[in-house]
Amino acid sequence: DVGELVAVIERHGVTDLPLVPAMVEPLLAHPGLGRETTIAKVTVGSALTPIEMKQALAERFPGAEIIEAYGQTESTDGLTMTVGRDALLRPGTVGRTHQGIELAIVDADGRTLPPETRGEIVCRGPTVMRGYLDDPVATREVLRGGWLHTGDLGLLDGDGYLFITGRLKEIIISGGENVSPAEVEAVLGDHPAVADVAVVGLPDARWGERVAAAVVARAPVEAEALLVHARSRLARFKCPRTVVFVDAIPRTSAGKIRRHVVRAELLRRADASG
Repeated sequence: DVGELVAVIERHGVTDLPLVPAMVEPLLAHPGLGRETTIAKVTVGSALTPIEMKQALAERFPGAEIIEAYGQTESTDGLTMTVGRDALLRPGTVGRTHQGIELAIVDADGRTLPPETRGEIVCRGPTVMRGYLDDPVATREVLRGGWLHTGDLGLLDGDGYLFITGRLKEIIISGGENVSPAEVEAVLGDHPAVADVAVVGLPDARWGERVAAAVVARAPVEAEALLVHARSRLARFKCPRTVVFVDAIPRTSAGKIRRHVVRAELLRRADASG
C-alpha cells in the first residue's frame, strides 16, 4: 500500500528505501510524500529499471544515492549493484559484483565469453546456495562445474559492469513477482472458448515485464471475459495485462511452445498499433 509506505517514511524518517520498479511511479505521484524527506539511498531491484525512472527518483530525492541491484534467491544475497552515480551515468547496468562473488558470461557449452558478448550469467561465491532442499535433480540443473547458472542472459563490459539482456528461463518477473507461464496457460486453457494459448512476458516500463497471452479461440469470446476468468483463479499479478487473438500457436515438432516466436509476434503487433 503506497499510502502506508509514505506514512512510514514520514513518521519514522526512513533513510534507506528498497523498491521494485512497479512501486516507483505510484510512490512519486502520491500527494502525501513531502518535498523534504530523509531518504538517503534508494535501491531498485527484481526487474530492470528504465533510465527515466531512475532519473525521476534522482530528481525527487536529490540528495539520495540511486542504486540498481541484481541477484537471485539462490545466491542468498545480491550479486551486483551500482555505486555512486553509476545507475544514472551507465544506463542499463546493474553494477559490478559484490566482494567475494565471481561472475562470468558463458555460452551454451559453459565456455567463458569475452567482454561485450551476450551469454548466460553464471556466478559462484560464499553466498551461493549448496542446493535445493530434497531436490537433487533441480540442483544438478543449476549448479554445474561449481557455478550457479542463473538462467539470465547478459554481458559484461570492459570495466566489469553487468548488463541484463534477457532470460533463458521462462519465468516472467512482473512487478517483482514471479509468474509461471504454464500456470497462467492452464487457467486460460480451461475456458471453454479457448483452443490453445501461450503466455509470455513483454517489456513494460512500470512492471519490468507484463504478462501477455496469445489465444486461439474455438468460439467467439471477448478478451475481457478471459481476464475475468483468469482473475477468478489467479492472483492479480499473474493475470495477463494483454490478450491477443491469433490463428495458431507456434510449436516445435515436440509440441513445445516456441515462446520467442510468440513474443516477437506480440511485440510486432504492439509496435504496429503504436
